[in-house]
Amino acid sequence: MNSDNQHLIDLLRSVSSTAPHCRLLLIGGLAVHVQVVEAAGDSAPGFSNSAELLASLPRLVRATADLDICLSEADLARVIQNLRSEGFTPARSEPPPHRYARGSEHVDLVALPNPQASANQGASLDLPGLVKALDGEFESSSVFDASVRIASPLALVIMKCVAWDTRHEARDLVDIARLALSASPELEAKVDLALGNLPRRAREAARRVRRSFIDPHGTASACMLPAVYGLQVVDPEDWETEELIREHVSEAVCRLLSRC
Repeated sequence: MNSDNQHLIDLLRSVSSTAPHCRLLLIGGLAVHVQVVEAAGDSAPGFSNSAELLASLPRLVRATADLDICLSEADLARVIQNLRSEGFTPARSEPPPHRYARGSEHVDLVALPNPQASANQGASLDLPGLVKALDGEFESSSVFDASVRIASPLALVIMKCVAWDTRHEARDLVDIARLALSASPELEAKVDLALGNLPRRAREAARRVRRSFIDPHGTASACMLPAVYGLQVVDPEDWETEELIREHVSEAVCRLLSRC
């Protein structure tokens, strides 16, 4: 899997190799990238015509700067020790998450509550609470060894909807669009079912995301345009192609979240 995110893939492989008995859960932008590439393919995007361009949209890379890992409190100290031994130093004074940096590389570690200690607590929409509620939606990947589990497309859609509803950052819209553009036909029903088992605010967040994409001329539907223009395969003055991209993205996200 060759991409602008390859250095983070290699970094996670290194982290997992030094902590083989720790259970590492990959979330965030890198998880989105791995899942999209596995679903849409790793071939080079095609741009010779509009149909190729639209089909290639999910494979356009959003380079991410952070490696986001969830792990148990019991494994946290060991992974931090290993990161320190590899030259990482604390980059944030107060968790969560625990952020460590080495040059331009950043690792965010989110400690999950003890399952027994939190067994009687209801589902929460903070990140540890969401990961706990979606625990069954982490799966193995051929990209990493057995100690790494990656959030499924379903889990990522929900986490990204909640993230955007909380912080309103464009990167979350891009990730939602990429997941929608590469989604399997049955994912729509799965998202609706999963939201029914989460606090009401999760469904409300998904509804607000859907509403933001309804208008093809809105800001959300334009979220993929910077990546297209960055590759210099479409002239920013080509309004017809821009309209096609906006409509394609809008339809994909609204279809995925249609039952919300």
